[in-house]
Amino acid sequence: MRYPPNKVSLFPSRTIHFSNETELGEGLECVVEDSRVFLDIQGHRMRTALMILAALLGPLALLLLVGAVYQIFGTSRDLRRFPPPGRLVHVDKRRMHILVTGEGTPAVVFESGMGASCLSWTQVQPEVAQFSRAVSYDRAGHGWSEAAREPRTARQIAQDLHALLNAAGVPGPYVLVGHSFGGYVNLAFANLFRDDVAGMVLVGLPKAQSAANLRAILPRPLAQH
Repeated sequence: MRYPPNKVSLFPSRTIHFSNETELGEGLECVVEDSRVFLDIQGHRMRTALMILAALLGPLALLLLVGAVYQIFGTSRDLRRFPPPGRLVHVDKRRMHILVTGEGTPAVVFESGMGASCLSWTQVQPEVAQFSRAVSYDRAGHGWSEAAREPRTARQIAQDLHALLNAAGVPGPYVLVGHSFGGYVNLAFANLFRDDVAGMVLVGLPKAQSAANLRAILPRPLAQH
């Protein structure tokens, strides 16, 4: 069968012309041939792009792997070189570090400032331990305590502290001593567990917290004193 003159452009590399002298079978062979060439070109471009991508991402992936391995071994080495001064207690499927010294009640619990660890109270805690039980600890992700998944709000940290004290066998009531950001944690603790709080000492609390504001935040039994 023959067809009237016509032309079709299926691929950018070639335009196929049909005429009265061209049979349909010959035209289809041309189309198939062009499709194979087009697919070969596309496949070559895809392989080239994948090779370039692998060349760029390969060293980066290797670098990340080396960094992760170094971090694991470095952390293990540091734990051997610098063992925790206290003990590690399991709280909510993770370990938290707590240092308990001295005897007596009420227990004095130290809360460090933003980004600080229990080492902030190295000179203070031994003095307090002479007349009462003194407790310092590391918040989740600080010092020797493992990181937590929950957001690090003052309320959540206060709940962690209460669970840690119970797990470590340190009964209340407590005198809370908080420095800077630790003061906000103490305020949250006092509102959540007011029956466990005998007193509070706030060191270096931001000036925005005036005496009137503290009376509004503190539980009523504490605010009256």
